[in-house]
Amino acid sequence: MLSFPFSPPHGTAVADRGCHIGNVVRFQEVLNSMKKLLKTFFLLSTIIVFTAPFAYSAPHTITFGDTTNYWTGWGNGEDDNTPTVGIPNLTGGSAEVSSGGYLTKVTMTQDSANSSYYGVLSAGDLFIDTNANKIWDYFIDLTDWTAAGETNPNPAARNYSILSVALPLGDKSSNPGYILSGTDGANGWAGYNIRDGHPVAVDRSAVPGTPTGQNVQFTGWTDLYDESWSFTFPDGVIFLGGEFAIGWTVNCANDVIYETMGNPVPEPATMLLFGTGLVGLAGLGKKKLLKKGI
Repeated sequence: MLSFPFSPPHGTAVADRGCHIGNVVRFQEVLNSMKKLLKTFFLLSTIIVFTAPFAYSAPHTITFGDTTNYWTGWGNGEDDNTPTVGIPNLTGGSAEVSSGGYLTKVTMTQDSANSSYYGVLSAGDLFIDTNANKIWDYFIDLTDWTAAGETNPNPAARNYSILSVALPLGDKSSNPGYILSGTDGANGWAGYNIRDGHPVAVDRSAVPGTPTGQNVQFTGWTDLYDESWSFTFPDGVIFLGGEFAIGWTVNCANDVIYETMGNPVPEPATMLLFGTGLVGLAGLGKKKLLKKGI
C-alpha cells in the first residue's frame, strides 16, 4: 500500500498560527496586569513592614470613672454596697498613653468637701496591670509604713521608684502580699470607721519587687484638700496591652479605684505580622506565576 504525507486542509495552519498569536497576546495582557498588581502589592507590603514600629495612633488620653466599690474578691460583707466610706470621694481620672503605646501619666481626681479628717489620710501605692489579667505587673511604692493607720506619713512631691512585680490580685481568703487597711475602731484606726481589710499597699517584706531603674514623679499628698494627684512616667517603660487596669486607694480604703480600660494603640507585633503575611502572599503568587512561564 502506498502512503502519502498528510497535508492539513488549506488554511488550517494559518488558523492555528492565528489562534496561537491571539493566545500569546491575551496571556501577555494578563501577565502585564499581574505584574502591575504584584508591584502594588509589594509596595504596600514594604510600607507596612518598614513603618510597623511607627504605625501607632497619636498620643491619647483615656478617661475612667470610679465604678467599683472594692477590688474584685476583696469585699468584706460590710461596706460592699457603699461606694465611699466618709472621705475621700474619688471620682476616677485619666491615663495618658504615648504614640508608642507606653503609659506616660496617671491622674486621679476627687470631689469631696474639705475636712479636717484629711489629716489622717495618706496615699497608698499605685498598681498597674498591663494586660488586665488580674496580676499586677508594676507598682509605685509611695508608702514607707508597714501597717495602715491614722499616723501614716504623707508621700511628698518627688520621684518614686517604679518596681516590676507579678502580684496576683488575690482575694480576702488569701492575701498574696498586701498591706491591708485595717479594722473599724481598732489598732491604728481607734475612733474611725473605714473600709475593713482592703489592700492599700504592697508588703515589701513579702513582695520586694524588682526595681526598673526608672522613677515616676508624684505630685505629693498633703493634709489639705487637693482636687487631683498625678503620676508622670518616663516614656518607654510601661508598655500597655489592648486592655489594662489601674488600682489605687488611700490608707483607710474608704474609696478605691480599680478600673479596666481599653487601649486603642495597635501592638507592633500585630502590625509586623500583618505586613510579613502580605509579603509572603505576594511572594507565593509570584512563584506560581513563574512556574507558568512568566
